[in-house]
Amino acid sequence: MSSAAVKPGVAISRGLRGVIPPLCTPLSTAGDVDLDSLDRLIDHVLAAGVDGVFVLGSTGEGNGLTDGQRRQVVAGAVARVDGRVPVLAGVLEPSTARMVAIGTEFRDLGADGIVATAPYYFHANDRETDQHFRTIHERVGLPLIAYDIPVRVHAKLPLDVLLRLARDGVIAAVKDSSGDETLMRALVDVTADVDGFTVLTGSELLARHQMSFGVQGSVPGLGNVDPGGFVRLYQAAIRRNQQAAEREQARISELAALEGAAQQPSSQAAIAAFKAALVLLGVIDSATMTPPTAALAGAEIATVHARLTDAGLL
Repeated sequence: MSSAAVKPGVAISRGLRGVIPPLCTPLSTAGDVDLDSLDRLIDHVLAAGVDGVFVLGSTGEGNGLTDGQRRQVVAGAVARVDGRVPVLAGVLEPSTARMVAIGTEFRDLGADGIVATAPYYFHANDRETDQHFRTIHERVGLPLIAYDIPVRVHAKLPLDVLLRLARDGVIAAVKDSSGDETLMRALVDVTADVDGFTVLTGSELLARHQMSFGVQGSVPGLGNVDPGGFVRLYQAAIRRNQQAAEREQARISELAALEGAAQQPSSQAAIAAFKAALVLLGVIDSATMTPPTAALAGAEIATVHARLTDAGLL
């Protein structure tokens, strides 16, 4: 086991909940990390009242950045947030060893928790998946959030494995982007008695519905663009104000149409749309994407502009 003391994290010991946007990573036109724009993006979401920030996830293009760029992002986010909310950092790597090494670096840079998928490229069986998360937790010594995203990992995290890991205190939360609502409901039910453990949804369109059956928060990529909308949705949901929650969810669902602005869709097209929107909102300076993904242009940006206007954001 690592000799590093376990760090409880900012508020993570009380359970992750609320709105935790997975931040885009602003890049300059030359492809360098734009720390000034990152500062403004963090200010933008914190001013809306979010409960945490998550850097280097899928929306943060973590896999497309160099190791040095990723360290810049984590250090920059930790400095700007300055302890006001938890800073979670993604360690989205194909192996346990890589996740441990990078997670340790992020711990030393001040991250409050790390977000990890199951291994990918080589598919792990249930026993290996269980050991994977236990090894990361033991060696990194930070609160660990399991990221369930089969579209990227090509395997669903098994319910029984997640339950064991939750009960043993290995994982503090699950970010569920699986799209399998039946198993999400089951996870909420079987972990209801695990103190401090939470289930967070990665869905923007189903957030209100999923909170109605016990999901404790959301990790919405669209929360970069409209963090206030997701905060209002969450607050209405926990107050059981169904009418207000449904109204906010409907507005968010219409805004989400901007994710389809790219004329040639790709797996990162929604991220390109988020960055285009953030430029239009004056939050970041450039919509540059990690290669080989292209930024939106022309009519695509006009579509994003129209969706922002319809949503009352411009």
